[in-house]
Amino acid sequence: MVLQLIRFLSLLIYCVTAISVTSENLFSNAGLVQNDQRNRMEPSALNMVFNILSKLNAEK
Repeated sequence: MVLQLIRFLSLLIYCVTAISVTSENLFSNAGLVQNDQRNRMEPSALNMVFNILSKLNAEK
């Protein structure tokens, strides 16, 4: 009984969808932003670009 409850709670807490439109858009934008021509972009600058793109996509 206790193990069933623990199993149920763990599935409830740790269950995350594997695919979402948001994550797919983020990876797609990442491929467009960081490519061979922009491979020297610092991670902080890349993070800022992703934040801006995600906010623009959220407004659509």
